[in-house]
Amino acid sequence: MTKVNFKYSHNSNKEKSAQDNVSLEKCGSKDLINLRKAADREISQAVYTYFLASREVLNESFEETTYQEYFAHEAADEMLHYLQLMRMISKLDPVQKEQFIEHDLAPYFVEDKYPTITFWYGPYCYYQKEREERWLKTVKYVIESISLELETINYYEQYIAEATNREVKDLFTEIMNHEKGDVADFNQMLLKLYSI
Repeated sequence: MTKVNFKYSHNSNKEKSAQDNVSLEKCGSKDLINLRKAADREISQAVYTYFLASREVLNESFEETTYQEYFAHEAADEMLHYLQLMRMISKLDPVQKEQFIEHDLAPYFVEDKYPTITFWYGPYCYYQKEREERWLKTVKYVIESISLELETINYYEQYIAEATNREVKDLFTEIMNHEKGDVADFNQMLLKLYSI
């Protein structure tokens, strides 16, 4: 059974706000705000979109993998980015760190251990008559992915410019540069889908 901690749910809003302000003053509120925004994008947009795509796109060869496997791999990569961001948040925000530890999440969100993440449960096979529908879904997801990655790069450039903490700036830069590689991969995929 999962351990759920409701310790802070009984605090008054005033007490909670005071705790948050102390934490933010210590850590640099802009860095923490941008880290949280980045983590939100990684989990709610990138991880979710790429995992969903891995179940719906073509099960055909792309470079040395398949479209399905590539999207599953990207979902796992984005999940690692999410973990990196959450670890930096816990490093800068002692209240968040305490909550992760109390919820037995330290190995994922506090410690510098990187678990193996696998989203691949395929191959997701289908009949030939489904191919056209899956081709269209593949094109849709690739275009959506390019858009998502370009937008994410812009956000990371903004976060880098605003960062006051060197470690935060370095983490944003590392993830942004990875996303630039993803833009190249997705454009390669797009051109292959259109046989250019």
